[in-house]
Order: sequence, then C-alpha cells, then structure tokens
Amino acid sequence: MWMLHRWKFWHWTVGGIALGLLLAWVYGEPNFIPHDSSARVDLKFFAAQVHGQPLPGGQLRATNIILYPTHDGILLVHFDSAETGPDGPITVSRFFYSTNSNIPTRLTQLNVPFRYAWWANPVWSYTAWFGGPTLLIGIAWPLLLRLLVRAGYGPKIVDPQYDLNRFSSEPEQSKPKPQMTDADLARVRELDQIIEANLSQPATADSASSPPSAAPATVQRLAAGPLIPLIALLYDGELFSRVPAAPHDTPVRAVVRPGPGITWLSAGPSLNVLVERYRY
Repeated sequence: MWMLHRWKFWHWTVGGIALGLLLAWVYGEPNFIPHDSSARVDLKFFAAQVHGQPLPGGQLRATNIILYPTHDGILLVHFDSAETGPDGPITVSRFFYSTNSNIPTRLTQLNVPFRYAWWANPVWSYTAWFGGPTLLIGIAWPLLLRLLVRAGYGPKIVDPQYDLNRFSSEPEQSKPKPQMTDADLARVRELDQIIEANLSQPATADSASSPPSAAPATVQRLAAGPLIPLIALLYDGELFSRVPAAPHDTPVRAVVRPGPGITWLSAGPSLNVLVERYRY
C-alpha cells in the first residue's frame, strides 16, 4: 500500500492505460444475442405484426423496435410484440435474425418508430472500457490523492536525499616540487655575499635611501631556502631612517619600493621594519 502511495502521476496514468487496454480486449465486443430461444420468430411474423391492425386500445402490435449492428451481414432485430393471451392482450419480447438490409428503409416508409442500438457498436464499447479506467485511475485518482495530501489527510511525500557516494572521485595528482639548480644556488650565495658586504659598512641616511651600485636592479624570484634574504615590500615615502622596534618585529635586510627599487639596510635595531605594519 505504501508503494502505491509513492507512485507519481505518470505511474497512475500508465497503470490506467494498461488496465483500460486489458478491459477493452476482454469486454470490447459484448454479446447481445438473446438466450431465450422460445422468443425467436422470423421476418414473416415481424412483418405481420408491423402491418397488423392495432389492438382495441390503440396499441401497436410491434413496439420498442431495436436494430443492432450488422455482423457478417446478419441483422439482429429486437421488438415487443402485442399478442392475445388467455386473459387478454399481453406483451412478449421477441427477436429475429435477417439478412434483409431494407428493414430500416421499410420501417421509415411505414412511419413505424425504431432506434439503433448504438451502445452495441464495438467502437463505443472499446472507447468506454478503455477511456473509463484511463480517466478514473490515470487522471482523477492521482489528482484526488494530491488534494488529500495537501489538505493534510495523508503522510507527506519526502524525496530521498541525493546520494553523492554514487560518484567516484579521482585522486589528485601530486605536483612536482620545484628543485633548486646549481645556477640558483650560486646566485643565492652571490646575493648573500653582497648583503654581508653592505651590512659590514656603516649606515647613513643617504645610504639608506639609495641603493648600492653593486646591488642588482631587479629581484629574481628564488626558491625558499635558508640563504634567501628577508625583504619587505613598501610604498614610496614609507621608509624612514629610524623606526621604533618592538620585540615582536622581525628585522629585514632590504626593502623594495615602486620608485627607487631595492634599498639594502644595515644591521641594527634602528633600521628594522615593522613587519606587522607592512605585511601583505
């Protein structure tokens, strides 16, 4: 039962169509053949009743004439016959088969009322048996269930959570770490010698604001290592000859500014750069 409650609209529609096809296949051509063989007459008896004089009360001898669809050229005619019984006139249900296709035309000429059994046509029978379950079970029933659930008369339908475990993830490919070449190591040693030579000279205000002639104009990006000097990046006008130093500050060996470029600093607490201030 819970499984049926979880059905979606299209599930019910497909189920209604399947049931309609099954019922149409089983009951699409109903059998209207009368089973009372004693009520069977022939065309001559029917013609006599149609042309016969009405009963004393004005009642016609052949009434409620029904013409059924023709099957294999045979026409089934059902009618009520007014006959004389032991106690007076009685009405008896009669039928007969005929291959005469002029019966409807002849009855029309005689102004005798009759009707066709349209419900016995297989087209209407197939339509009723197929369309009924499709409309009731495939459309009306799921709509009614939705209205009942929204009105709070049934459990709420909760969609299952999306399972991400169904997808497999590929392991990340490890990137090779950059390796220092012999040329990079020689360049680092050369820069360290230049820095040591500059640090051994006395610092002045002029030397703090102008780069030495032996310093390179640009700084190459080198791999991290113990021989790399610590350099701070500053804006123009932010370098002073003396700045206050604190225990949490880290001394640097040089600064880089957009205009002058690299400025090498001598050792000592007076020219430390506040890393916390100029961290980027």
